[in-house]
Amino acid sequence: MPITQLDDSRILVELDAHGAANSVVVHRTGATVVSWRSAGKERLFLSKTAVLDGSKAIRGGIPLVFPQFGKASDPNHPYASFPQHGFARTVRWWPDEPIQDDAEAVQVQLHITEHDLNDDQRRLFPYAFRLSYVVRLARDAQQDGHSQLTTELVVWNGEKSLNDGGHAFDYQALLHTYFRVPDVANARVVGLAGQSYVDKVAVHEGGMSTRVESAASLQITGETDRVYQDVGLGHALQLHTGDATRVDVQREGGADVVVWNPGEDKAAAMADLHPAAQHEFLCVEVGHVRDYRSLPPGQTEKLAQTLTIRPDTDQKL
Repeated sequence: MPITQLDDSRILVELDAHGAANSVVVHRTGATVVSWRSAGKERLFLSKTAVLDGSKAIRGGIPLVFPQFGKASDPNHPYASFPQHGFARTVRWWPDEPIQDDAEAVQVQLHITEHDLNDDQRRLFPYAFRLSYVVRLARDAQQDGHSQLTTELVVWNGEKSLNDGGHAFDYQALLHTYFRVPDVANARVVGLAGQSYVDKVAVHEGGMSTRVESAASLQITGETDRVYQDVGLGHALQLHTGDATRVDVQREGGADVVVWNPGEDKAAAMADLHPAAQHEFLCVEVGHVRDYRSLPPGQTEKLAQTLTIRPDTDQKL
């Protein structure tokens, strides 16, 4: 079950699950997982025109959002000058040792600290910190040939104690997963009924911002940008992809869920999204984005998801 450095930017993780090919590719730009193959089938979307030279965030896979989700709504907020989604998805990350490689799982870990930021980023985020990111590919104990993918972000505040002049810092964080689907019109998200959400498309169009999800099965019919708030961590969340399988999403530490697809018009305006790509993916993202979390000096917090492929026993949901 080798771990291979494909080039200076990409790490390949392979796992033999009962003879079936399972793999993950991690790009050091943003520690972005750009590929996950379970039982030989690609499960993540990566744009054909994604920029992979480190000059901008990668369009697809699982980008990391930190310390700011989107753009700060308050122009006076200290993070207001950050680019979209902060800096974690554009900084070059460093692989750590040791790397787990045993019969049941393969794991790689990468990190960044304040020393990896440029001057502008340090000015906007002037704190000592460490972000550690674990990508773990494990055999699926319930389904021969398949793998489970776990991605785990650990945030550490490396500031001195408050008594010694250190500072807490605020942050938002998100695992911005692009799931590959045959046709987004046939995809469904299950598990959000009864949850309150902010409809960012409606806000942009001047409509009501906060609503309650009434659909047992959420269907995508056009541009979608919803932030579901305070979704209980024990709440089952499923993406029915439309190809006789579903993805079960297990969350740890992330009470907010974002469902996003740019729709036709916005997708056409994205240079790093190939034509008609909006039909090929749906983003179901877990994290802390409703408010900022405050992390005291010396403390850590974790955000994680485990993705598991299951047969879709009810494709008509």
